[in-house]
Amino acid sequence: MGMYICGVLIGAMWSSVLAGMLAQSGWFHPLALAMGAGVGSASMMAAATAPIVAVYPEFEQQIMALAGGSKLVDYSIRRILWSIYFLTSNGKILQLLYWSYT
Repeated sequence: MGMYICGVLIGAMWSSVLAGMLAQSGWFHPLALAMGAGVGSASMMAAATAPIVAVYPEFEQQIMALAGGSKLVDYSIRRILWSIYFLTSNGKILQLLYWSYT
């Protein structure tokens, strides 16, 4: 639990600082930053989206929508990949367990 709490707090602070610096640098379009903010945990997405909206308030609705959409795509792809991994390796793991006990 302590690792989870530290990851949420430190990860959110780091993504907030990094997103704020990148938003103020002007190197990236704010909508590209919003798509990048959606990757990671929900707390990191919220922490990274806030400084982008603070720098570009005129894009607030688009930034929030793209960050949420990016989070949804990230979550879906991770779940699909983990499902494929466990479905393809689960039979092998069960066979190894069965042969080790017989």
